[in-house]
Amino acid sequence: MYGHSHYPVKYYNEEDGMYVINPGSISEPKWGSYPGYTVIEINHGSKRHTIDVKMKDINKNRELLKTKSKFDTIM
Repeated sequence: MYGHSHYPVKYYNEEDGMYVINPGSISEPKWGSYPGYTVIEINHGSKRHTIDVKMKDINKNRELLKTKSKFDTIM
């Protein structure tokens, strides 16, 4: 997870198994993005961990993107 770019990104690199997440910015979104935040839930209850990332739009108050174990870049 990284920040300070004020632009939301959610990406998974299958080659090295790395997740890249930037929650964006609630108060100062950049480059036409929405003011928002990210919720990350990690389920340790099974042999395989599940990661559920939800990126929320403050203005529309709705879930923009929800995936389990796969990530896409928002652009």
